[in-house]
Amino acid sequence: MKYIFLKIFELTVNMSLPYNPKDLHWNHYHTINKENKYCYCGNNRTLTELNLQCMECKNWFHEHCLKNKSLIPKKSVLPFITNYRFICSLCNREESFSRVTSSWKDAINTAFANLTVQKMKKEGIIDSNGEGDPYIPDNYWFDKKTGICPFLDKYWEKLCTNRARTPTWWATVGSSMYSSKDQYVAKDEENRSASSDFTLYDKNLFNLRPSTGSVSNPSQPQKKNKVQKKAAVARAQSPTYAPLFIPEETLSSILDGILTTDTMTEHPYNRNGYKYDWIEEDPLLKHIHFRKKNVLNSQGPGVFLNRLDRDPGITLKEDGLTATTDKGFRTVRANFGVKEGNWYFEVTINKGGEKDVINGPNVRIGWSRREATLYGPVGYDSYGYGYRDRNGDKLHESLSSPYGESFGSNDVIGCYISLPKQEFPKPSNELLRKQNMKLTRKEEDRLIHTQLKPSDLIDDLSLVPTDSHSIINHVRKRTVITFKQRLYAESLDYLPINSPGLLSYLDIKFNKSNGDDDDSNEKIIKSKHMLLNHGSSISFYKNGVNQGTAFKDIPLCIPAAVSLPLERRQLTIGNYQRTPILADDGSLGYYPTISLFKGGNVTMNFGPKFKYPPKDLDEQNIKWKPMSERYLEIEAEEALWDIVDEVCTYFDDFGIDENVDEMNQITDELDETNEESSRRSYSRRSGRASRSRNHSYNDSFEEGDESEASTNSKRPYHRKYTSDRDNSIKKRRVNDK
Repeated sequence: MKYIFLKIFELTVNMSLPYNPKDLHWNHYHTINKENKYCYCGNNRTLTELNLQCMECKNWFHEHCLKNKSLIPKKSVLPFITNYRFICSLCNREESFSRVTSSWKDAINTAFANLTVQKMKKEGIIDSNGEGDPYIPDNYWFDKKTGICPFLDKYWEKLCTNRARTPTWWATVGSSMYSSKDQYVAKDEENRSASSDFTLYDKNLFNLRPSTGSVSNPSQPQKKNKVQKKAAVARAQSPTYAPLFIPEETLSSILDGILTTDTMTEHPYNRNGYKYDWIEEDPLLKHIHFRKKNVLNSQGPGVFLNRLDRDPGITLKEDGLTATTDKGFRTVRANFGVKEGNWYFEVTINKGGEKDVINGPNVRIGWSRREATLYGPVGYDSYGYGYRDRNGDKLHESLSSPYGESFGSNDVIGCYISLPKQEFPKPSNELLRKQNMKLTRKEEDRLIHTQLKPSDLIDDLSLVPTDSHSIINHVRKRTVITFKQRLYAESLDYLPINSPGLLSYLDIKFNKSNGDDDDSNEKIIKSKHMLLNHGSSISFYKNGVNQGTAFKDIPLCIPAAVSLPLERRQLTIGNYQRTPILADDGSLGYYPTISLFKGGNVTMNFGPKFKYPPKDLDEQNIKWKPMSERYLEIEAEEALWDIVDEVCTYFDDFGIDENVDEMNQITDELDETNEESSRRSYSRRSGRASRSRNHSYNDSFEEGDESEASTNSKRPYHRKYTSDRDNSIKKRRVNDK
């Protein structure tokens, strides 16, 4: 029946067009076809109006041909914009369109295209219907001062979505063009500079598209400058996060050209609410095909500082254990965190704590969660706990308190964390009733415009979803990307629910509108207001001497967003403009974390042999583990995850979850004595496959300083990780800043 329905739908779609989409012959980028047939109308693409590419079928549609004439506000767009998400009425019941945060290159490319079209119209190259040769003539050059920047300034709201006019944005534009030799060609390459005259490397304007914004030059030798090294991978528009399923016919094209060596020099960085895992093909996984690759260069498996989970200003040596920086405070985390138990690691201070030096080098050491920022020192926000070298203070939420001895070069600092196992009660009826309820627009507006206070956070563990503390009750939601001939799994990271303590305080202090004299601190959400792991603690050692308990009763290893009231869990969070992730994807926990400042240099020792093991713990008969043992535990957890994803993908692929509602009804009718065991058994057999179709998990957003809210359009369960419907081109992410 499923097959027949799909065939009927396919025939209906084809009959609604004046051409058969299957008969079209597309170019490599799926931007032009030989038949020159596009859109609902079947006419050629145009240069003078916006042509939208559907994110599902990859066909192109004229703005004036849209079924919903009010879908795009008048005068809110320009031709050749690429920072949008569009789904046509052939792929969805209703058309959908939304803008996403524009990268600088998105905006610059659109400016180049529009300036070019304006000049081509004046010269008569484009006719009155907007049709003409889409290739940029050889004598068309534009510079930053008189061409690109004035155009961006004039059409800022249409091009630079969600971006503020910073005092240095002109310099950023020039730097982007100067540094991106694979996208912009200078008129005088020998004297290339930010003020040079430029044109697009790909002269075909029709090749500007939402997937990458432009086409890179694969043969252009690129010397990586500081800007490019800091740039993270730019994301293709609106990825769907689901199990790593790749159709068989697509797998070979994705693996074509992928490097299999263990040396990784360039890679994406975890940032802006995204995180990455290096993955490799596993022949034993017939449906998801890939598993996480826990090998760091030539060092083999183990616990190291994570090259992907760091600020780009941190430099790591090949051993993955020594870190330094020549910049302001930058942070790096280990590749694995811990959720429960007693754990210990050591840090040797190679350079730091120089008391006679005013401006560095300095070191801060501690533990942090996934929600913690990497662009400030550990202890800057509510999700990190640090120990300062210069005066021995402990740091949390931007506040320092007297704690232990200062430390510096040649000292060895031990870091200990104790996380008692937390037992969670059965989810309450209130949670089961409200977790899938949708808010009305009026309710959303009311909550958005109401200040969230500490008293609003929950303190009842029965309101914690099972998925938030169990790794076997759901599938992971990820998408595959390629970067520098390597494969990575991209997934949404956990989001903070508050600003750093200092910023929150200042925000309340200077933005009071009602003259309230209440203590500002009562309005600031801190870690102590979240769900706590009572009995937990963090301690630090200096050269084997315990400095005492620095922090105790720290938050549980569940997403911070779980502490939000039930109705607020459905709201978008801050600049990320998406709802938070509430399910445990295996990455929750407290991570060994190092922050370095201008010359700070450290070497990690995750065990099993330590220079100064915590003897006081042994004397108290406290069982503890070196962080090195976490690797084997992670390997076991990853294997379990892979099995869960593989089985659920198999079920979903063959439609075994289609009778979930009927099975749920049967389960509910069982007698009370067997109810719990029946639900548990059913959850393991088919519940995960059912959840995998829940589109509320398919959160997606684009990279930038801020992000556009994801659309609510229904999308396919499995993301097609190719740039066209025929599964012939890999999805590509390129450097973007």
